[in-house]
Amino acid sequence: MRKFLASLIAAALCLVGTPALAVDPSIAGIVRSGTGAAIPGVVVNATQNGAAIATTTTAADGYYELLVPDGTYILEFKSPSTSYASLATLPLTLPRNWPLNVVLTAPTVGKIYLAGRITTDDGRAAGVDGRPPTPFFGGGGNAADSNGYFKLSTTAGATAGWAFSGSSLFPNASKLGFYISGGQSFTYNQDSYLDVVVPTTTTRIRIVDPSGNPISSTEVGANIRLEIGGAVDFQNGSSKAMPEGNVSLFPGLANYKVTWQSIANSDANGSALLSRVRMTAGLQGVVSVYFSSTTKW
Repeated sequence: MRKFLASLIAAALCLVGTPALAVDPSIAGIVRSGTGAAIPGVVVNATQNGAAIATTTTAADGYYELLVPDGTYILEFKSPSTSYASLATLPLTLPRNWPLNVVLTAPTVGKIYLAGRITTDDGRAAGVDGRPPTPFFGGGGNAADSNGYFKLSTTAGATAGWAFSGSSLFPNASKLGFYISGGQSFTYNQDSYLDVVVPTTTTRIRIVDPSGNPISSTEVGANIRLEIGGAVDFQNGSSKAMPEGNVSLFPGLANYKVTWQSIANSDANGSALLSRVRMTAGLQGVVSVYFSSTTKW
């Protein structure tokens, strides 16, 4: 009996002496003003179907974090004073592995601001070679900065759809360009934030000569595209209409149409890893694969 009690006490001491493991927040970030100053006291709500699931307040340095069950949420940022307009996001999936930093602006009569960031799903800004990603709302657009952040202005009550273009260089050295459009229209009556995450995946293609020997240093590309007026893809001597692909940007909302192009170079084994937009199930379009090489065989 004494040995049993001693074991229990030892176990209890071990539990008491063991520090609790830190739990990563589902989302975190910093709230700033247009001048870059931190805004403390901003109430941040994570909501589902209009109900607040979790609430926090920004610290003196503007930092906030929330811990919620995995799922789809809308974040609301409510200013502590009338100096800044409140802001809400479109639906986004939590948790996420990179910060959601927002800027609150001074309220303006009849005008609202639509801000956000365009990234690929590894958290990197979707821009490369001096070509920053660009959002379009109702036909107008402004290029994002080098980190993918953008800001547009429109009249309060405006209704229109979004479109996004960009390109990205991946660690596997492949380049991906995309144009996304055709989603549902939105009506905005307050400042809003869009967390635009372009889903990606990879496809490996191997290039060999007629004898099966790998062809290295070959530019390999693939694309899926739609041209207004009807694109034609000549295959096997016949023409085929090229439908665009489908992609999901905002959970729970209608899919968008996507056109993309990916380019990479084959390695010593003749293999090229192409990064491309990860499309939804169902109709994915007609993908054309092509390559060019200075090698003769």
